Amino acid sequence: MKKAKFKRWAPLYLMMAPGLIYLFINNYMPMAGLVVAFKNYNVVDGIFGSPWAGLSNFTYLFNDAWTITRNTLLYNIVFIIINLILGIAFAIFICDIRSKACKTIYQSAILLPFLMSGIAPSFYEAAELDGASKWKQIRYITLPSIMPSVITLTLLNIGRIFYSDFGLFYQVTQNSGQLYDTTNVIDTYVYRALLQSGNIGMASAAGFYQSIVGFACVLLANVVVRK
Repeated sequence: MKKAKFKRWAPLYLMMAPGLIYLFINNYMPMAGLVVAFKNYNVVDGIFGSPWAGLSNFTYLFNDAWTITRNTLLYNIVFIIINLILGIAFAIFICDIRSKACKTIYQSAILLPFLMSGIAPSFYEAAELDGASKWKQIRYITLPSIMPSVITLTLLNIGRIFYSDFGLFYQVTQNSGQLYDTTNVIDTYVYRALLQSGNIGMASAAGFYQSIVGFACVLLANVVVRK
C-alpha cells in the first residue's frame, strides 16, 4: 500500500526536490555560521577553529540595543499599518490607476484586489436585494472575505519586522551621524559595526539578535491571531 502511494506521488516528490535542495543549501546550511557570534573569529582558524568568546560579542550591542530596536520596530510597524490600509482600500475601491501607483510601494495593494475578485458577485447582489448599503456590503462581505489574506500578509510582514530597508536608512540619510538617534536601525548598525571595527563576531552577534527577536515576534503574532 505504501509502495503504491509512493509511486503515485513520486512525480510530485521529484518536482519538489530541486526547490527543497535549494532551500536546504541556502537557508538551513548557513545556520551553522551562527556559531561565529560566540567566537573570536579569525581567517586562519576558520569558523569552527576560532576560539570561543562566550557572550563578549554581545556586550557592545547592549549599549545601543534599545535605540536600534526601538527605531527598527516602530518604523516597521508604521510601514505594516500603511501597507494594510492601502491594500484594503484598493481592494475595496478597485482602480487601475491607483493600483499602478501602488505597484512599486506595497505588495498588499496589488494582492488584495486580486483576492477580492474571487468573492462571488451573488453575495453583493443578494445584499442589495436585502437593502444593504455599500458600507454594509464592505463590512459584512468584503472585509470578512479578505481577512484571512490580511492576516497572512500581516504575519509575513511581522516575520521581517526586525529587518529594515538598508538603502532608506543608510543611503538616503547619507550616513549622517546627527540622525543616528532616529534612523539607526539594526541593519545599518550591523553594517557600521563591521565597517568600522572589522569584527565579524560582533556583526554576527547583532545579526543573531535580529533573527531571534524576529522569530519571537512571529510566534507571538501567531498566538494572538489564533486567539
